[in-house]
Amino acid sequence: MHQGEACWIESLAGGWLFLLGLGNQRGSLIAVGETTESLLAQSRLVVEQVSGLGASACEFPAYPRILEEVCGKGWLACGTGAMAFDPLCGDGTGTALREAILASAAIRGISRGLNPSDVRAHYSLRLRAGFLRHLEQCVTFYREARSAPGGTWKSPFWSKELNGAEAGLTAAARRVTAWWTSNSSRSSRHRLPGTARFGLMVYQLTYNSPNVW
Repeated sequence: MHQGEACWIESLAGGWLFLLGLGNQRGSLIAVGETTESLLAQSRLVVEQVSGLGASACEFPAYPRILEEVCGKGWLACGTGAMAFDPLCGDGTGTALREAILASAAIRGISRGLNPSDVRAHYSLRLRAGFLRHLEQCVTFYREARSAPGGTWKSPFWSKELNGAEAGLTAAARRVTAWWTSNSSRSSRHRLPGTARFGLMVYQLTYNSPNVW
């Protein structure tokens, strides 16, 4: 692959940079944490690929989040309408596609006579489990970033990110476990048409962190 078409990602004391080469000496740069200029000043890798910055295209929140309820009578939330991921993990698009497949299977199942409450319970559990897996990935990435060479481990940014992700993971696992306990009789009754079997891990943890969801 030509260097100008490659992807570059770099963790820094003040945040992280993601550069996607678009060809023809153009690219898209995501900067999370401090300002773009400050992060480029800390950079050793990405800065070597950037000859100049254009105008900022947009700003958006980069933290993981999920709706309190992802479905209800007559509606299903899907994709960014249901949850949003930290772009550092790079799995938001794939997850949104899988959610769309699951949502279409849920609608088909209800139209073929499955109990709507059972289907909604199954759908909600699958989405919550996917969000839990994402938080696990965030914790892994944040720990790796904080332990990277160059003093990143001392960074208040990565310490805050890691502490928040760990608290969120603990709270999310508690919510999923409680939800599973009260809904398992409904969510496990049917396999929706058009979906594959996926393993589901439900976590039993000791909770000392505040409820972050």
